[in-house]
Amino acid sequence: LHLSGHIRSILVDSHVSVLTPESSHERAGNIAFVSEDPMAFVAALREQNVLVWGGEGRVRIAAHIYNDTDDVEALEAVLGRINRSLLRHQ
Repeated sequence: LHLSGHIRSILVDSHVSVLTPESSHERAGNIAFVSEDPMAFVAALREQNVLVWGGEGRVRIAAHIYNDTDDVEALEAVLGRINRSLLRHQ
């Protein structure tokens, strides 16, 4: 849950509309957020070797046992480079 909390914080700090609850007691390893064009967002991340799921107006990032802080830092770097218009801000 530490990694999912870190990912959620990165998204919140970017003023993204995060759907996943803040409390670790109410969330699992998946973090979901709203995106204007989830498939374009998924494609942009895939180009940077970051794999996520997108559809139905949202993107889901799954942090599991085989992920580590290096993966989260890579995600954060990619988020800083992609087209911000793909995100729906709060």
